[in-house]
Amino acid sequence: MPTKNLWGDLSELEIVHTPRTLLEEQAAYLTSATESKIIGVVDVITSGRTFKFDLDIKVPFLNNYEFTILRVTHGISLYPVSISSQLKIENQKCDNEEELEEVLETILSSKEMRDILANLLSLIS
Repeated sequence: MPTKNLWGDLSELEIVHTPRTLLEEQAAYLTSATESKIIGVVDVITSGRTFKFDLDIKVPFLNNYEFTILRVTHGISLYPVSISSQLKIENQKCDNEEELEEVLETILSSKEMRDILANLLSLIS
């Protein structure tokens, strides 16, 4: 007797834009914009039912110097997410993708982040 599918039609499942995907897009943008002088990296850390994603910058020309900009944490439901940052920005909670984009923009375009990037680029030029 053939095995019966008890899962239903899995082809109808909606695949959404995840916090991890958003971080990976920004990491790729940074790498491209700096011509790979500074590389954006997303580290994946899973623990039980918690997913953590670190957005790091890596500088190959400085012995692979690495700096963690921020960490996004969420459960299996994707949202809400918590964001903590190495920069002087308070931890944030985002209930949806739009809020996450706003907080990421605040952190990534902050004066402190721009100063870090400028300093790193100056060290390798």
